[in-house]
Amino acid sequence: MCKPILSIICASLAALTLSGCSRTSSFMIRNELTGIETKDALTIVLTEYMECNADDSPSCKVLPHSKSTEKKFERCLSSEIHARRPELTIISADEFRQAVFPGIGRDAVPRTAEDYMPLIKEPYFHRYIKLNNLHYTIFLKVLFQSGPSHWQFAADHGQSLPLWGISKEWGKVSSIEANILDMYKYVQSGSVRSSSVGRTGFVIPVIIIIPLPPVPWFAMTETNTCEELGNALMQFIEGGNF
Repeated sequence: MCKPILSIICASLAALTLSGCSRTSSFMIRNELTGIETKDALTIVLTEYMECNADDSPSCKVLPHSKSTEKKFERCLSSEIHARRPELTIISADEFRQAVFPGIGRDAVPRTAEDYMPLIKEPYFHRYIKLNNLHYTIFLKVLFQSGPSHWQFAADHGQSLPLWGISKEWGKVSSIEANILDMYKYVQSGSVRSSSVGRTGFVIPVIIIIPLPPVPWFAMTETNTCEELGNALMQFIEGGNF
């Protein structure tokens, strides 16, 4: 139970816990039948990474395709894929690119499914696919959006000491689209998109005129979106619907 002097903090935290929740959803577009066998492998390539913030000007910017960023999404999706199909092999994007585009820097190699389509029938590419049982390449487009922020004020006059606080919050939307290229059939199998919506921010509780440390809350939209996509992606590849 909260002590009276901490009532505003506890009330704020309760409200912020609810505010920090997020809602996730997924949908698919299927162009071709899909399926996957135990021996098959996948690779995950980051195609586009964009962040939009309504409080900034310009509001949207393309973020660099760094190795660490690509690895972050690869780890997240691999975790969800292996939770469902632990026997599948995930070939890292760097290993894949170095093998099929030797001597070419990561910023110069093709990145989209459309770029790869005319290449995968080439003998050197076909040999790599066959040798490594590379069935699907998954191309990711990532978008993180933050809505306009606003400040709020709250006060509790029912205590012996004046208690009040200010908070700042904003909406967040995370979206990841996966375009799936079937390397065996030389076709784009379709796409899966997952998104998550929530609110995030922080509150600064104040007793009389003494501010306490800010208390942040987070809507885990990025993590939730990636986890949702991993599950939806495997349903798609295994030939299911949702």
